[in-house]
Amino acid sequence: MTLVNLDAPTSAGFQTGDQLKLDATVGNTGNEDYSAGGQIQFYQISSTGSENPIGQAVTLNNLVVGATQSITTNVDTSQISMQENDPTSVFRVKLTGTVG
Repeated sequence: MTLVNLDAPTSAGFQTGDQLKLDATVGNTGNEDYSAGGQIQFYQISSTGSENPIGQAVTLNNLVVGATQSITTNVDTSQISMQENDPTSVFRVKLTGTVG
């Protein structure tokens, strides 16, 4: 997963109100093709550990061995409150509903 701050592309972080671009790629590195469904979803993790979905979940494609699928979304951080005593905001991408 990569994160780019669209308001400050050379910055390693962000401030409340910045626009971010999140990219993620999943791949089939196994020995068999995958066609059992599932979803890919971005999340923002709060300081209490709760997961807040970002955008809509994307259906996982059928992936032959070696194939990849990429997803991208933009995030408006104006709703993320920066706390001096808790300056960390975490983003993650997660696969759900997969089989095998």
